[in-house]
Amino acid sequence: MIRSVFSFIALFLLSIASLHAEQLISVELKAEYQDVVRPAHTQDLAVVFTPQAGWHGYWKQPGDVGFPTQIIWDLPEGVTVSAVQYPVPEAYLTNGIMNYVYNDSYALIAELSTDDTVTAGSELPIKARFDYLVCNESSCIPESASAELVLTTADTLAHTTRTAGFDEYLKALPKPLAATGSYVIDGNELLVTLPLPESTSLDSPRLFIEQSDVIDNVAPQVFARDKDQLVIRAKLSEDYTEQEKLSALVSINKDTGLSFSVTPNTAAGNTSAYSFLSTLLAAILGGLLLNLMPCIFPILSIKIMQFANAANTKEARSESTWYAVGIILSCVALAMVIMLSKEMGTGLGWAFQLQNPYMIFALILLTTAISFNLAGLYEFKSINIPGLRSDNKKTDAFYSGILTALIATPCSGPFMATALGTALVMPTHIGLLIFVGLGIGIALPYLLVSFHPKLSALIPKPGAWMNTLRRTLSVPMFLTVLALLWVLFKESDSATLFYALFSILVLSLGLWLIGIRQSEQKQQKWLFLSIVFGMMLVSSSLFFNTASDTPIQADTVEPYSQERLQHYLADNQPVF
Repeated sequence: MIRSVFSFIALFLLSIASLHAEQLISVELKAEYQDVVRPAHTQDLAVVFTPQAGWHGYWKQPGDVGFPTQIIWDLPEGVTVSAVQYPVPEAYLTNGIMNYVYNDSYALIAELSTDDTVTAGSELPIKARFDYLVCNESSCIPESASAELVLTTADTLAHTTRTAGFDEYLKALPKPLAATGSYVIDGNELLVTLPLPESTSLDSPRLFIEQSDVIDNVAPQVFARDKDQLVIRAKLSEDYTEQEKLSALVSINKDTGLSFSVTPNTAAGNTSAYSFLSTLLAAILGGLLLNLMPCIFPILSIKIMQFANAANTKEARSESTWYAVGIILSCVALAMVIMLSKEMGTGLGWAFQLQNPYMIFALILLTTAISFNLAGLYEFKSINIPGLRSDNKKTDAFYSGILTALIATPCSGPFMATALGTALVMPTHIGLLIFVGLGIGIALPYLLVSFHPKLSALIPKPGAWMNTLRRTLSVPMFLTVLALLWVLFKESDSATLFYALFSILVLSLGLWLIGIRQSEQKQQKWLFLSIVFGMMLVSSSLFFNTASDTPIQADTVEPYSQERLQHYLADNQPVF
């Protein structure tokens, strides 16, 4: 509706477009071979549009507002021109409106054909009138322009020079895919499956639909791989009506796009079931192999000690079950946050919690406490903390599962990329089941050991060796603390890192004092614990104040302009 009203107003304003003194977009006709054409032959013809700085033209489907370029040809006898092909556009979001535009010079390509009635040596005047919309950040102006090109016919092009820059015009066109994709309507979303070799790299891809009112142009799009298929999920437009066939293109990087058509998938049910089962299996295998990755290895310290401390097989089974429940619930909770962020357009990813300095700080303190406990500096006998000795082993195992999910998520491994990527483009309830499979895979080794008699028999009986093993296993936990400090430093600055180290020092001092009183068989008085807690509160508040005041680290800061933004993006330079 908005597009229709806007287009009507724009066409009405064409009559007064001549009020501005100069063309905001100049138009020029260029032949593939410098103004020469052969009789009974076809060659490319370029319509080159050059916007002034700060202005832009539009793709064939302009987006939320605007209208495409309209061309009226005036051709001599024996000459025809095909429909024009558009280069890959850019997605331009302003004031909540998404448009598909060209900010720099661009060319529409058509095939110009001559028949056998055209004789060599004659002149062919090619004329055209163009009506188009030109906009900047604050205004839009309909413009009209005319262009003419006189071609001379010749029997051969052997001594004719190819027009400069023509190869670049052709390179900017999307490459046609021979294969046809398919789509299904999944609730209020369009799910497109496109055959695309797994070796094809993707860099900030985007789906463009030629038909209007198919997808919500502003809503975020989700891309995932399923072997040699690209799966794209986009929100449907509120004005969507059923389509028999869609024409589209996907930009796979800033220079390359692929054009294709998609038809409804009549076998979507069977395909979805197969895709779900294969993805679920990949998630379980990915979680299983994640146990061999570096970031989950420190958690083995906790689990080995819990198995060694188990009084009997029944107790080991109970602890492993609660450990698995902790992992699975944490994976599902993280997945729900990610999916909710996707709906809100913020686009959080897997391991998003380690992009938050406060969460990193909390994990640093927690792993520090676990490390010193394993090293024997102190004991924790009255409060249930993951990995520390407690009176309630089920609760301890459950918290260990939560800690495993939080710390292990930065790692990835075989099968995980496909599983997690596909889960995020599936319906929410299906995606959550995939994350349940991931949690099962992570917990599977411990479940197998505890529930299989022959495997559980391999665990040594408790003895003095456990103290040596316990202190040895503190080493990977200390390394985890260092890794988290490195992540914190990369995401903040040296001042934030300093207060994090200061907090570790205060925590270590408090734990050391607690250990001394424990070695002297003294009770931990509330006053003493309050002093330690107060010290930690002060050091943590210093960290929070510093982290919240940490400036964005940038090479340069300058006033915003669309031109500068496009300049940085063209150079592949990160810019906020």
